[in-house]
Amino acid sequence: MIITKISLQPMKSLISLALRYIPRKYLQLFSHWVARFLYVFYLGNKVYCNHVMEHVSDDLQAMREIYRVLKPGGWGIIQVPLFYPLPEITYEDNSIVKLAEREEAFGQDDHVRLYGKDYLSRLQSAGFEAQEIWPGKKLPDAEVKRYALPLDEPIFFVRKPTIG
Repeated sequence: MIITKISLQPMKSLISLALRYIPRKYLQLFSHWVARFLYVFYLGNKVYCNHVMEHVSDDLQAMREIYRVLKPGGWGIIQVPLFYPLPEITYEDNSIVKLAEREEAFGQDDHVRLYGKDYLSRLQSAGFEAQEIWPGKKLPDAEVKRYALPLDEPIFFVRKPTIG
């Protein structure tokens, strides 16, 4: 399946953070289908994708598509759920189709994979410069609380390199 529209699920707290720094006249919110009623939050040079990739049958293609539509120098946050302890590599098994079995295997019945320690390298394989950022360790407690940022989970920040 080739994805021609990106589907992202914005979180209210991070939209609030984005609105603090990005003038409203530049924001566009699009709705499209990828897996199930997921939403696009795409600004041309910024994209926010929260807990979508674990629902998409070909997450690597979806990552490549996000990379394709981002302008050079554009950046994004592509979050996935993490279940600790993390496996070394992402666990996928297309033969698991029953909902109860998916919930047991992937932590939720509509997930198709369980991400591992290789998630950052998966983002990099799509062409991104990617890094883990731990906001709970870098920002003041008041900011972490205000924007409901995770303390026990990194934010996966990606950037499309500039040309030249």
